[in-house]
Amino acid sequence: MAPVYIRTEKEFDESVPDSKLPAIVVFSVGWCSPCKDMENTVTLLSEEEEYLSVFIVDSDALPQLAEKHEIKGFPTTVLFVNGEEKCRRLGMLSRRTLKEMLSAE
Repeated sequence: MAPVYIRTEKEFDESVPDSKLPAIVVFSVGWCSPCKDMENTVTLLSEEEEYLSVFIVDSDALPQLAEKHEIKGFPTTVLFVNGEEKCRRLGMLSRRTLKEMLSAE
């Protein structure tokens, strides 16, 4: 399943907590080169893993959402399970690291 680009805080609130699948959320910003790489990595992962929802948040466009989730740097990847944050990582992550995050849920 392709990543969903979150456009509004309401969309986030209606999508991530209600996801029936584990949800990876990448908080990124447009000027960040590792963020672009991370978006490509989670896109590939989303194509491999059927049991996963992937969301991308443009923190330039939604700074209040990044602040609400205490995002301190970019890219930040957060794993939510049943609407609750299970873990987070800062920086560029490999698909292997993302899969390890999922298996630790």
